Amino acid sequence: MKILKVLLVGALILTLAGCLTPSPWGGASSSSEMPFSSSPSLEPPSSSESQSEPSYSSLPPVETSEEGSTASPTFPTQLPPMEISQGVPGKMRIALTFDCGAGRGYIDQILQTLNEYQVPATFFVTGSWAENNPDDVRRISQSGFRIGNHTQNHLNLTEISDDQIVKELASVEETILELTGKSTKPLFRPPFGSRDERVLQVVASQGYWSIYWTVDSLDWQEGHDPQWVKERILSRLDDGAIVLCHVASEYTYLVLGELIQEIRGRGFTFVPLDDFLELPP
Repeated sequence: MKILKVLLVGALILTLAGCLTPSPWGGASSSSEMPFSSSPSLEPPSSSESQSEPSYSSLPPVETSEEGSTASPTFPTQLPPMEISQGVPGKMRIALTFDCGAGRGYIDQILQTLNEYQVPATFFVTGSWAENNPDDVRRISQSGFRIGNHTQNHLNLTEISDDQIVKELASVEETILELTGKSTKPLFRPPFGSRDERVLQVVASQGYWSIYWTVDSLDWQEGHDPQWVKERILSRLDDGAIVLCHVASEYTYLVLGELIQEIRGRGFTFVPLDDFLELPP
């Protein structure tokens, strides 16, 4: 009887322990705050307003050089909903990202500069851009850069159904896999920065996390010039920053080399965006 009681007590303890799982949002489950703005915005919170990131257990190491390319890591088919707008500070790291959707743009010059300075970057590609520029997609991948999912048609995901969101993601994934043999998962960027809790839930069910940004270069806006874009990025630079640029911008490619040198001159290291991804236990 004593042995039976011990076994029953042990089973009860294990059952209770299994219920004590962390919140899928990475914070306390009782918190009413979410790590994203429910109102679509192209500007993330300033660094002084952002909350400190929770501590997660790291994924198995990804093969990468100190400042080089990285292969697509393997993630679960489904993920807990999450948005990442900045890496954990303290390591002086910067992740450079480019959105591809509004025309072929200056991809030749951008790839040339990134390769010249050996800077890793991530390209968020729409399905339509990939279909119109298949050779460029292959070049991006063959040059060692990561490709993320920017949806098929660059729609506002808060205004379409769950099924439509799934189709938007699946179309891009199929195209990129066919062209490169590599998955876009778990990297997803919402068009226009428009997302809410429902959108994050749906994309996570498809194996994606929302990758927002710390610094919006605003290089897509008219009326600026290359130096204005460069100074805007530098003035908002922070440890762990994710920088948003666009391949179609007529400004960014002209100052990209200068920008890279000045960022390095401040003691920052460029890292693949995957270095900012950690899977909650």
